[in-house]
Amino acid sequence: MIECKCGESIREGAKFCPNCGKKALKPKAEVKPLTIIHTDSKLAFSVKEAAQAIGVSTFLIRELINQQKLRCVRLNSRILIRREVLEDYLMQNEVDVKAV
Repeated sequence: MIECKCGESIREGAKFCPNCGKKALKPKAEVKPLTIIHTDSKLAFSVKEAAQAIGVSTFLIRELINQQKLRCVRLNSRILIRREVLEDYLMQNEVDVKAV
């Protein structure tokens, strides 16, 4: 249940407060805690961890693997990317960015 500013409880799905008639506020979305990956201690990353480590989407990591621009190790259905492979990819694709 949502609580109105007037103190009245508003049933779920209601658009207005039954007491004061003000518009019901939507409940705030839960904030997921940030996952910190200690990259120094890991030999290889899952696709999700690799994406988080370099700040890109999992879709991009999978695309780079499919385009054979990023090497990986396949263990059964798992895809693992070695830390050194990620570091090498980033170094090979460095460019100078001019200040905007």
